[in-house]
Amino acid sequence: MKDSMDPITNSSDIDEFRRALARVPWFSSPGAPVSGAICIEDWDDWPGPEDRSVVSIHLAHQACFDSFFAETGDKEGLKTLWKAVLSEVMDAARHTVPFDETEDSWHGPTTAVWQAGWTAALVALHLEVQREMPADLLEQWKWFCAGRWPCAWDERSAGYIIF
Repeated sequence: MKDSMDPITNSSDIDEFRRALARVPWFSSPGAPVSGAICIEDWDDWPGPEDRSVVSIHLAHQACFDSFFAETGDKEGLKTLWKAVLSEVMDAARHTVPFDETEDSWHGPTTAVWQAGWTAALVALHLEVQREMPADLLEQWKWFCAGRWPCAWDERSAGYIIF
């Protein structure tokens, strides 16, 4: 899936990537069918944060995050970048869904915004240190750039379940 709005395939420059975040159509196409993908049609169809299909995404994100701070020398610079990108994405994406900061991780729209922020921040870290992007992270990012939420991993089809 290649999208002309995708800041990754269009640039490897961190500053350009951050400027391009304003053009990402956060959650603009939820529920619409996509050929070749498993789609859910409603927030309530999301299996929740404790489902194995969801946990696997978040554990991979955490492991990727941890690897940056175990390996690199400029931890403060990376933490600053991480926080800035997370904040920029959450500020933009939270207004496109029924985000509620008082909700917990069982609230799909709130988790979707947090996941969008984490995904973008991980992408930014990769660009900053010029580390090769893991295929799963790149695929998740492309779904976000297409206005979707890669909300779970389907082991049977070896693909994301998207909303």
